[in-house]
Amino acid sequence: MRVSLGEINEKLDDLIEERISREFLSAWAQERQAAEDANQLEYDPPNEEDRIWRAILYCTGVDLLDMDGSYLHSIDNFIDFRREIGLEDSCDLDRHIGEHTIRYSKKDFSNDLKIHLKIGCDAKQIGSWAHAMYLKHCGRIDRELEEIMVNLFPSEESPEFELTKKELLELVDNLELESDKEELARSISDIKEIAEDLGDNWLMCPLCQEAWEDTSDYAMVRCPKCNHRLHNLKFK
Repeated sequence: MRVSLGEINEKLDDLIEERISREFLSAWAQERQAAEDANQLEYDPPNEEDRIWRAILYCTGVDLLDMDGSYLHSIDNFIDFRREIGLEDSCDLDRHIGEHTIRYSKKDFSNDLKIHLKIGCDAKQIGSWAHAMYLKHCGRIDRELEEIMVNLFPSEESPEFELTKKELLELVDNLELESDKEELARSISDIKEIAEDLGDNWLMCPLCQEAWEDTSDYAMVRCPKCNHRLHNLKFK
């Protein structure tokens, strides 16, 4: 799992502008915390690991409640924290972090949708969230994702247009499959590790020594154990 400084800034901005809930961001951060505990979290850029990790830990507690049942932290607290760690208002959505342009992808959307389902959001809430994300990222998403998001809008207005939880989970699975194929289809120069070809369609990860059968012909493969992407020597 990879997390970037730009993504942290985006999430804090969404929280401050109330495009996402506190419960969503807390669950999002807890997933990254669990990935770090399993040594499966990549930081982008690597030299910003301390700042990114500090923000992740902070985000795990944004939904904490006070004794009277109100939220412990205010919006002003979130603005102060963002300023404290040196991040600014995300007005320029086409900014660059290093050489990477921040863009909302199918993978981003499927991951966020999965978290909304995990914390118990209903179809109406998901429709409202999808609408807010569409307005924010319009012009920075591909047409297929744009169509998927637009198809969720009617759930805001009428129960007859609501997708069931099963249908939403199926949407997550399809998006994950598509985004994984897109991600592995092209060679990534920043990644140096190469999967070892053991023969008979078996590969081994040089990082964790996991071996698995793989019949794909993509430029990259993903280790099923440590989740790292590796170059595929079978790719021509």
